[in-house]
Amino acid sequence: MTPAPCHRVVVTDIFGRTTALEALAARVPGVTEIVDPYGGHDPGFTSEEDAYADFSQRVGVDDYAAILSRRIQSLNANVSLLAFSVGGAAAWQLTQPIPPSRVRGALCFYASQVRHHVAIPPPFPVHLVVPASEPHFDVAAFAQAVQQHPGVRVKQSTRQHGYLNALSPGFDAAACDAVVESLCDLPESECLSRVGL
Repeated sequence: MTPAPCHRVVVTDIFGRTTALEALAARVPGVTEIVDPYGGHDPGFTSEEDAYADFSQRVGVDDYAAILSRRIQSLNANVSLLAFSVGGAAAWQLTQPIPPSRVRGALCFYASQVRHHVAIPPPFPVHLVVPASEPHFDVAAFAQAVQQHPGVRVKQSTRQHGYLNALSPGFDAAACDAVVESLCDLPESECLSRVGL
């Protein structure tokens, strides 16, 4: 018997639900939901700095994790998360009251804010794809610390933070296409955290 596909939920970065993110999500088979910190509308940020300042002032990672938690609970189905940047940090912080088996796993790209919660193990499998470098911390040391947790895999990319976001200064269209191709090769019955990148 073939396992039922899980709902694939995209968890946005600080830019939120943009046209570019919607286009990326549309290319990934099985995406049923996009969760963002701004209630589903595009705030229209003109720079990463503006997006970060607004996110930090209006939402924050803890509140974003609560938004994500409520949305997952309302789906009443198993989910697989595809999370970007601060969305990955929100996913990492998911704990109660979500049943542990509800989230089958998460694929998180450049979730740098996880570094503030390294001691907390995620309650489900996580595949973290970290950038080549970050200006505020040692990526290699971070990767070594988080992969000590059971169920956590880490891959260091040769790309920069934001390489999958067309609005980010680090965007890399060819790398984005390669990631989407890898995600398309994964059967919908498989959790996104199992993708081989």
